[in-house]
Amino acid sequence: MNLFSPIITIEPDRGRKTRAQHAYADDNWFRRGDRVAARPGIEALYGPLIARSADFYGPDTNNSVIGETVAKNLIRGKAAQVFGDVSRIHTLTYTPDAAKATALLGNTDDAYDQVWHVPTTQERLTMLQWIELFADETHQELRMRRLPRPLFYLLGVFLPLMKEFPEMMYQNEMDYVFDSSKFEKRFGIAATAPAEGVKVTVDYLRRTLRPVQL
Repeated sequence: MNLFSPIITIEPDRGRKTRAQHAYADDNWFRRGDRVAARPGIEALYGPLIARSADFYGPDTNNSVIGETVAKNLIRGKAAQVFGDVSRIHTLTYTPDAAKATALLGNTDDAYDQVWHVPTTQERLTMLQWIELFADETHQELRMRRLPRPLFYLLGVFLPLMKEFPEMMYQNEMDYVFDSSKFEKRFGIAATAPAEGVKVTVDYLRRTLRPVQL
């Protein structure tokens, strides 16, 4: 089950492995529209269940891009690091919502053999509006420093999180909208409001963030 994949369409393997297929931990499975099918010869008690999220943020995670580049820097009194077009819509998934949804899906028999998008805010905030929420919650003046695309190639040598950024940059240069209405209609559960999620995230980081080692 892959929880934190971007929105990528997975096609059946046609004799070569694509990077999109490698976005999934187990390429014994592939998408077929909104259904999922096992490759021939694969048998299981249940069919596969894929739970996807958008880019994510929240407490108790060190792999959130906005957490690393925006929230932590603002808490430390530094400028938020930005890339792409911050005026574009960019929906984000709150990690506690994703965790609860994944547990619920795993315990729902008829959820198997399907692809699900975990609850994700339907407030169509731009990346700039997300950054403003973090700036307001950290009580910091909004300052931003743009990261040039070539820098990600260098950062990827030391930070695996940044390695895939250059080829995925298009997600930050156009509107990125993640639709979780299928889950919300089925289970009646909506995503946490961005302002509330940002508050919990900042509170967590204030308690746990280590000082920068000079």
